[in-house]
Formats: sequence, structure tokens, C-alpha cells
Amino acid sequence: MKIVHIFIRDLGGELLADKLLDAAKTLGEPVPERTSNLYSDYFVASGLAPVRVRIRHEEALVDRVPVQMDVFMKVYSYGVLLLEYVLEPINTPENPGQLFKARDIELPGPRNIDLFRLRDLDLEWAHRTLSKWLYNSYEVPAFINSFHLFVDSRKYTEEDAYQIILPGDEQYGDQIKKRIIKRVEPMEEGERFLFMGNRGFLSSELDLYDVINFLELARVQLHELKVYDYMLDRGIESTYNFLDKLPRNERIMPLAWLSKDFQNQINEVLKLTEMRMDLVDLVKDITNTNKVTVDPYFELIYREMNRHFNVNEWFTSVRDKINELEDIQRMILSRVDIFKSTTLEMTIIILILIEIIMPIGSWLMTFFR
Repeated sequence: MKIVHIFIRDLGGELLADKLLDAAKTLGEPVPERTSNLYSDYFVASGLAPVRVRIRHEEALVDRVPVQMDVFMKVYSYGVLLLEYVLEPINTPENPGQLFKARDIELPGPRNIDLFRLRDLDLEWAHRTLSKWLYNSYEVPAFINSFHLFVDSRKYTEEDAYQIILPGDEQYGDQIKKRIIKRVEPMEEGERFLFMGNRGFLSSELDLYDVINFLELARVQLHELKVYDYMLDRGIESTYNFLDKLPRNERIMPLAWLSKDFQNQINEVLKLTEMRMDLVDLVKDITNTNKVTVDPYFELIYREMNRHFNVNEWFTSVRDKINELEDIQRMILSRVDIFKSTTLEMTIIILILIEIIMPIGSWLMTFFR
């Protein structure tokens, strides 16, 4: 059996695909993806496949149970870092569920540390290390995606699986369990792949790491869509605040296009254009992960996980907000066009008036001499 704690963080920028391996090597020793033979040629050629590195390999104590702890990181070209703690008990524990729920780790030293504190330290170190490789930087949201997975090749009854995946001592009726615990289909007879919130249970005779890699990819896709949704919310809110501060009655005068308000509107249009194009490009990379594999079985598994993680709903939200950005941009451009055309008309009228008044003025001056 193994317990896998997965944490995902956005790096606040992208990595060049041809520099991805070099960047990942600054973190640790590259480890080939065990599912690499299942990736589609398109997925690999597009530079979307991650690079996996080993950070640490050491013994530790979790809930007084000796475990072998391997720490891995995955780096994705679109600027995502995945941290993976793999805990494998040296001996079969009496209470696997309790071990799964434990969050205190005693590292060699000895040094007791909370799992989430250890996560923060590892992620901050990795972020600093990778920062010099990033381009197209943007403000990084503070949230981190977490997922805790119990995996075993042995077969478990459904009730035993429930006891492991449930968060504590809560007692749920059978009907409630069926509603809050989701299942991935298809799986082989007697195997279990269950989800409840950010916890999962997997018992299978398949290569478990193949399934875990697809699960991690689905969680990365979910996390990035949440990040982009957050960025769009901030961008839309900022633009609406900007529009609220604009004067309702603008002065239409010659050279008014040199005014601060007019220049601010142009800058806002350019900012929206840049944000929209960047997000369209990033979302394209994320949604292309749907073309990750040509294996029909794992294609079904991956699709099921995306469905249970509500990836499509988050993608729809991001797509709708990108369209809203486009509508706002079009509205500001329309306002700018009206302003420019009206200013031009006023300028022409003033020039015509000057052309009419000057001869009259010259005639009057000549007349009164």
C-alpha cells in the first residue's frame, strides 16, 4: 500500500518547452514518467508532458509507523509545479485509515513537522529555484490544490474503502455515502476508485502509477482553470472600477485625445487585449491535455476523473469570462471611437469657423483703416 499526498501550485509564469528539462534538473534528479508510453505523440510533441524529478528519498515516522518517504516534483511547461509525497509503510499497519489521515511526520534528525508546513517549505524553495526560468509572468494566486490518495493492490470491500476515505469519525448513512462518494468507471470487477472531496481511494491490480499520473494531470487541469478564473475575476472587476471612475460628460475639444482620461481608456484596451490573448493561449495549452493519451482505457479513466472534478464547468466559466472581457473591450473601443469621431467633427467645425471668420476679420480691419 501507498499513501500519496499531492499539492499543486501555479508558478506565476510559463516555461519554454525546450528549457523545461534544464529547469527541472535544478530541482533534482529526473525520473522517467512510468506512464510515458501511454502519452500520445501530440501530447509529447506539444511540450505538454511534464518532467518528473526526485527530491528526497528517506525513512520517516507517520503516526509512529515507519514509512519510506519519496518526494517528487513535476514541472509543466505552462507554469505549474506539482509536489508529491509518497509514503510506503515498511510493515503493514494495523490501521491503514488512521495512517492515511495522519498529517504529522517525523523526519530524520529527528524533526517533527506538519505535512502542510513541509509542503510550504518545499514549494517555496522550488518556486525560488524555478523563478529565473519563467517568462510571461503574472500575479500568483495564493491558493494551492491538494489531494490525498490511498492506493493498494489488494481488494477491499466497499465498507472498508469508505472507512478509509471518510475524513474522520463521522457516521453517514448508506444513501448519503452514495451521494457524496463518487466512483470512477470503468474499473475491473472487485476494484475500487472512489473520490470524496480532495481524498481518493484506489485499489487495483493495474499499474497504479499509470492511474495516479492521469489523476494528477486532471488535478493540474482543474487547478489551472481555477487560477485563470480567479485572474479573470480580478481583471473584470478592475475594468468595471475603471469605467465607474470615468466622467459621464467628457469635454469634446480639439486635441482632447491628448487628455489623461482618453489615454487611460486606450491603456485599458491594451491591457484587456494582452490579458485576453495570454489567457486564450494558456487555456489552449490546458484544454489540449484532453489529447493526452491514445490508450482507450486510460482515455475513459481520465475523462471520468475530469467529470468528477467538474473540469468542464470550470472551463465553461473561464471561456464565458474571456468572452465577457472581449465584450468589455469592444464597449471601451466603441466609447473611444465615438469620442474620437466627435472630437474630429468639432475640430473640423472650428477650423471652418476660423476660415470664415478670418476673411471677415481682415475685411473689417481694412474697412476701418
